Amino acid sequence: MTKARETPTTVNAIPISYVSKIFRILKTDYGSAFTANFRSTEELDEAKLRWAQKLFDVTPDQIRHGLDTMGDSHKQFPPKLNEFIEICKSMTPNVQRAHQLYISQNVEKASPEIYKSFREKIKEETGV
Repeated sequence: MTKARETPTTVNAIPISYVSKIFRILKTDYGSAFTANFRSTEELDEAKLRWAQKLFDVTPDQIRHGLDTMGDSHKQFPPKLNEFIEICKSMTPNVQRAHQLYISQNVEKASPEIYKSFREKIKEETGV
């Protein structure tokens, strides 16, 4: 049985622990529609390694965007790897800038008034 390593054997890959977090979110959002893809631990480990390699050129902000928006186009079934990458990379520079501003200000913990003024600021700066 192959065990997915924390550091993939190829240089161009993200850590397996990041992929494990992505898989936990996919499992939570899609349940057995996601987990049914893996009939064994070995298949799961191989899939994690492949995702780690393919997500190497995707930024953390793009991955967050993909996880946050994948349900818009994939309501019942999880996206396949290439579909997930496409969703991640659909993040436009304006959306990426808005996301960075949002995170930097801890807006999710702010009062409704602060949140509203922040959304207006984002709209002015990015058009989003």
